[in-house]
Amino acid sequence: RSLNSIDVGNNGIGRAAALELLATMKGKEMVSIGMAGCQLGVEGAKAVAEMAAVNRSLSKVFRHRFEYAPAFLSSSA
Repeated sequence: RSLNSIDVGNNGIGRAAALELLATMKGKEMVSIGMAGCQLGVEGAKAVAEMAAVNRSLSKVFRHRFEYAPAFLSSSA
């Protein structure tokens, strides 16, 4: 089995650790990622967007109290 969902939100890991975690998930078939309270900033948002662009299995990204779905999920194919 492999990891396909992770939630590290509100654990105080901070931006640097969150970005490192995102980097390790690159290329993995993630389904959901929880990053609430990780202070991702612009750099983190770009990393999540890049991951969503190449990872079609990613369906949920949690940040703060909102849930985001990659744009390709709502587009008609």
